[in-house]
Amino acid sequence: MIGEDSVGIGSDLCVNWPDSVVMWMRNGKWTKKIDYGESKDKNASWPKPVSWYSKPEDLSNLLSGMVSNGISEKIAYKIVGKNWLNFMTNHF
Repeated sequence: MIGEDSVGIGSDLCVNWPDSVVMWMRNGKWTKKIDYGESKDKNASWPKPVSWYSKPEDLSNLLSGMVSNGISEKIAYKIVGKNWLNFMTNHF
């Protein structure tokens, strides 16, 4: 069920969105309990982006990082986009 043809990465980038959106995403439909997600200090703001991935154009950094750490280029391309394209093409 899970494998190289079933995994896809979403960017999850919400640059310049207000903190109220992150709280909605963390608490929205899923739970009424306040959940600060990754924040260890009960901070409702967005986590700081990592230096190598701060805008959508940086997706190539993720791709090259996977390849440089031993994932084949063919599989890396599937993970960063081709699997999503195939899913959308086949289901919508």
